[in-house]
Amino acid sequence: FELGLEARYSQGFGAAPVPREIEGHVTARYFLGPLGLGAVGEFRNFDAAFGVRPFGVGPAIGIALIDNPHTRAVFSVNWLPVGGVIDLVRLSGDFEVSYEWFTMRITGGTSTQAGTLGWEAAGFLGGRFHW
Repeated sequence: FELGLEARYSQGFGAAPVPREIEGHVTARYFLGPLGLGAVGEFRNFDAAFGVRPFGVGPAIGIALIDNPHTRAVFSVNWLPVGGVIDLVRLSGDFEVSYEWFTMRITGGTSTQAGTLGWEAAGFLGGRFHW
């Protein structure tokens, strides 16, 4: 069983209004060999001018490419249909590398802001608890 918590803060720069965002992910997965099944939750807080999606929850599935007592590398797919704003098309894909208690995640996927479907990519740092 594995529990992960990652967070990021982003601030754009430029003359035009640029969104500022705080985002966090919580992932709980149980691995049956290289296959990980579980749930994912996210919290997102955008500047008010760019819309708000307070949270999302849904299923997660992952495949471990490297899996030993100290290190894990996982490709995963997450679907987050339930949240403060119902967003049935919120899908994300992750590549995550963990070593002991630390984890780094690169994610990309769909993102609906103020009713407009878009794409996003981000990097996260955080902690991992495994037993």
